[in-house]
Amino acid sequence: MKFIDYLQRDKKCYFCLWIKGIYRRLGEANKVHECRVMIIAATTEDPETAMLETFLRRIPVTIKIPSLEERGFQERMKLICYFFKEESVRIGVKLKVSKEVIKAFILYKCKGNIGQLKSDIQLICARAFLELYDL
Repeated sequence: MKFIDYLQRDKKCYFCLWIKGIYRRLGEANKVHECRVMIIAATTEDPETAMLETFLRRIPVTIKIPSLEERGFQERMKLICYFFKEESVRIGVKLKVSKEVIKAFILYKCKGNIGQLKSDIQLICARAFLELYDL
């Protein structure tokens, strides 16, 4: 089983693996390896516009997970709180987050979806941590 995240970025690399069941290891130009593999892939783009028809025909099941923007207020709030709690545990510091910060995270357009939301929360926690210790 192979999980491919952001399939739209390297779709050409996976074409031979997906269609023909062959691949080349990094740095090997001449040797071809055969394999049978189940592929699970994720993309942040609409598969209908980002992928070739050849790929789409070979995908037996497609599950659409709503983007962060498509989710309701409560779900966004839960995700934001969860990521702040997770970061608090990770750095071992109790965090106090202002209403303005929470509001900014609820309202901002997060192009990178949930992964970017998590990264952005980690980033502001790291910056606050540095400011706390005046580093």
